[in-house]
Amino acid sequence: MTELMAVDQVCASGDDRYHLLFNNMLEGFAYCRMLFEEDSPVDFIYLDVNDSFERLTGLSDVVGRKVSDVIPGIRETSPDLFESYGRIALGGAPERFEYYVKRLGIWFSLSVYSAGESCFVAVFDNITERKLAIESLLSMQASLETRVHQRTAELEDLVEHHKRTAAELFRLSQVVSQSTSMIYMTTLDGAIVYANAEFERVTGWSQAEALGRNPRILKSSNTPPEVYADLWRTIGSGQTWNGEMEDLCKDGQQFWAQVKISPLRDQAGCITHYVATHDNITERKEAERRVHQAAEQAEVANRAKSEILANMSHELRTPLNAIIGFSSMMKELIFGPLGHAKYTEYARDINDSAGHLLELINDILDVSAIEAGEFKLYEESLDIGEVLTTCVRLIGPRAEKGLVAVRMEIPSSLPRLYADARRLKQIVLNLLSNGVKFTPEGGTVSVTAATDAAGGLSIVVVDTGIGMDQAGIAKAIQRFGQVDSQLGRKYEGTGLGLPLTKSLVELHDGELRIESHKGKGTKITVSMPVSRVTSEWMS
Repeated sequence: MTELMAVDQVCASGDDRYHLLFNNMLEGFAYCRMLFEEDSPVDFIYLDVNDSFERLTGLSDVVGRKVSDVIPGIRETSPDLFESYGRIALGGAPERFEYYVKRLGIWFSLSVYSAGESCFVAVFDNITERKLAIESLLSMQASLETRVHQRTAELEDLVEHHKRTAAELFRLSQVVSQSTSMIYMTTLDGAIVYANAEFERVTGWSQAEALGRNPRILKSSNTPPEVYADLWRTIGSGQTWNGEMEDLCKDGQQFWAQVKISPLRDQAGCITHYVATHDNITERKEAERRVHQAAEQAEVANRAKSEILANMSHELRTPLNAIIGFSSMMKELIFGPLGHAKYTEYARDINDSAGHLLELINDILDVSAIEAGEFKLYEESLDIGEVLTTCVRLIGPRAEKGLVAVRMEIPSSLPRLYADARRLKQIVLNLLSNGVKFTPEGGTVSVTAATDAAGGLSIVVVDTGIGMDQAGIAKAIQRFGQVDSQLGRKYEGTGLGLPLTKSLVELHDGELRIESHKGKGTKITVSMPVSRVTSEWMS
């Protein structure tokens, strides 16, 4: 009530501050009378508009004219707009909506209020650019389900004639006080002299607390100082400043805001105040961040695709060339009729190459099945000692060829493990194979198993090989990732073994941990949870 009495007093005294406020506002303002035929809205007449009207609509000299004369055909193209205006003009509740005027090719954000006697007040902004920006953002990322709804319902001084009644001035002042945008007005030295209800709701500062304070109460340390410097430089030169910054609430919370600060001028053209509007655009900023992140991920995926193609091309082509080459020599009887010792050697090479190809294809199929969620485990109670002994025996020939010693150490008794026997062997064999592959001649690879403090069971593989740094570990556990990805690398492989092993461990509810240092070897621990340790002990 205090604010309403102040408006009446301003009107009665002839004070034109509210006239100046609405005259200088960046949003458009139109005061209109609705025309009815048989209780149906058929047209309306512009009684008054502000200076921003022509800039936002492209229409001029509209006062005293019917909208059907100003925008021919609008009644046919926008019948629902007339229904809304007619309903509000007859005393209906205020409405806020967005509308596309096809004849003008413009999107408007509208706040419409009843003005009595079949009249209404429309406060609007041209949001065509915002609409286009939202459509562009949505088209860049189809799965991005966000609505970036920027409300820029800026209200500045409306030109009002001194003949306006106190009631008319009150209705116009309500447009500012009830705006969905934060609005405040300052003196030239930055003291806040007005703040609307949205300012109080969003920032937590009441109008009484804000009055007399500097807008720096909203200043966030995350906004660079040069932004504020540009702001003061712009409005100091009499221009409107537009930009984005992080605002600070009274309770310390922060939010992104689209900010417009404009100078207010008196009838002589002198700047007397500054009016600022802040709209919360946190949702839009988050959407932009996700789009940027998606673009970065797409770039990473593109690089990964090239590396995958290079790795797989190299790995698949080598055994295929061996199979084709040696079988061709056998087919052409290069060393005479079959039976020559060389053919036996070729047959062994063909068999080894085919086996290598089968391993590659099986790894690729396993990875695909895991990614598709179609991988199944066939679980049973297993003797860990037997599983490890089998794996050490199978890796033996490869270790002997590389002159690497393989050792196994397990307690005399271990609990049995509920797991998929084939996949558990695959896990241990992959770890032993990597250890042997990356350990130089004379080195050692060891495998141990024991219960841990939590009652689970751990299998540990340690080698004295080349080791990795942290970046190498991160690369190694990525699918198709290799510490040395060049085609001429010393150690062959698709980069599927370790990631596949990690996935198999996790399918068993376990965890795979890697400790490694360059030149000092690698330690890999597979921890199975207590839920998979059975009460039956091996003898």
